[in-house]
Amino acid sequence: LVLKISEQAEISENVIIEGAVYIEKGAKVFEGAVLKGPLYIGKDVIIGNYSLIRGGAVLEEGVRVGAYSEVKNSILGKGSGFDSGTVLDSIIGEDVKIGANVLTANVRLDRKGVKFDTGDGKVDTGLHSFGVVIGDKAKLGVRVTTMPGITIGMNAFIGPSTPVMHSVETNKKYFLKFEPQIEENS
Repeated sequence: LVLKISEQAEISENVIIEGAVYIEKGAKVFEGAVLKGPLYIGKDVIIGNYSLIRGGAVLEEGVRVGAYSEVKNSILGKGSGFDSGTVLDSIIGEDVKIGANVLTANVRLDRKGVKFDTGDGKVDTGLHSFGVVIGDKAKLGVRVTTMPGITIGMNAFIGPSTPVMHSVETNKKYFLKFEPQIEENS
C-alpha cells in the first residue's frame, strides 16, 4: 500500500481514501469524496463534494472534477475538467472543457468487445470496457453522452444535449439542431 499525500494538499475530514493513492501539493478534495486507488491526483487538482475517483485514474495538474461525479480508470490531461457526470475508461487530453452531466459510455449494449474508431476504420481493442478519447482543447456542452470506442479530435466542439455516436474529426463541430415546438395549451 502506497499512500502519499502532500502536506500542502487540502483534504476535508470526511474523505475516504483506500488503496495506493498519491496526492500532490495544492490539490483540494472536498467533503464526502471517495478515493479508491491506485490513483494519481496531480498538483492543484480540485475534486468536488461526494465524488468517486477509482480504479487507476490519473488526474493531471489543474484538473477539475465537479461535485457528485465519478471517474474510473481514466486519464484527464492537464487543465481539463467537467462540472458533473461520469467519465469511465477514457482518455481526455489537455485543456478540455466539459459541461455538466457528461457521460462517457464504456460498454456496448450488446456486451461485445469494444472496437475503436480510428477514422480509417474500426480496430478491435480486445477490451470489454473502453470509453472515449478526446483531443486537446475540445469543448463539450452540457448533457453530452459519448458511445464506447469513439474519438473526438483536438479543438472539436460538441453541442449541448448531444449523443456522440461516431468519431468527430479535429476542428469540427458536432451538434443536434433542436426545433422548438410552441403550441396553444388547450
